[in-house]
Amino acid sequence: MKNLLYILFLIFSITFSYAQEVVAQDLQYATSITSEGIRVTFKNSNNSQYAFDEPTKALNRDYKELNGKITPFKAVENKKTEPFIASVELTDNSISVDSLIFKTTKGRAIESRKVGNDYELTLKGLYSDATEEVQAVIKQRGKYQVAGAFNLVHISPKAIKLNLIPTSGVHLSESQIEEVKNIYKKIPEDIATGWVVKALEDLQEKGVKSITNIPWNGVN
Repeated sequence: MKNLLYILFLIFSITFSYAQEVVAQDLQYATSITSEGIRVTFKNSNNSQYAFDEPTKALNRDYKELNGKITPFKAVENKKTEPFIASVELTDNSISVDSLIFKTTKGRAIESRKVGNDYELTLKGLYSDATEEVQAVIKQRGKYQVAGAFNLVHISPKAIKLNLIPTSGVHLSESQIEEVKNIYKKIPEDIATGWVVKALEDLQEKGVKSITNIPWNGVN
């Protein structure tokens, strides 16, 4: 009996130590997908409250590329949790989806629950204003390989002043106005600012040199 307890304790100790090593190990920022036979992409769940942004153009140095695409951004409110979906694509059926691990580049584990072949992540807001990279990794060829990544943006709620100015012949009901405001309320202020910058750049590329008669606080 004592021998059996000793063996069980030894197995537990080895397993726990391995798990601690996995969580504690720092990762490098991802520059490419290095896993083979498995790829992870991300999307909001039906219960997500905040925006998920997949930029097509880098607006500043904070935007990194991953296999030719900009690494996406997902917002979470400080001191709150947010559900998020990791979709798994397998091209090699010998790979176990259970081997996937989700953690930040600093080694902090992201809580995950397997749902079919995918995972539901529980993102936790830990900072008032910070961005950290979360990676989906799997051990292959003796090292942890990147199967997917996204930027987790920790935010504190900030009010965005939104004025809706109907164009000629267009009427917006109170419910429609409220619906639009609720959509924008989910967007972090810095991401919303980035969208405005991109919109202005797009206008510049189209040859627009000036904008006259700009609505300000609802008045032309």
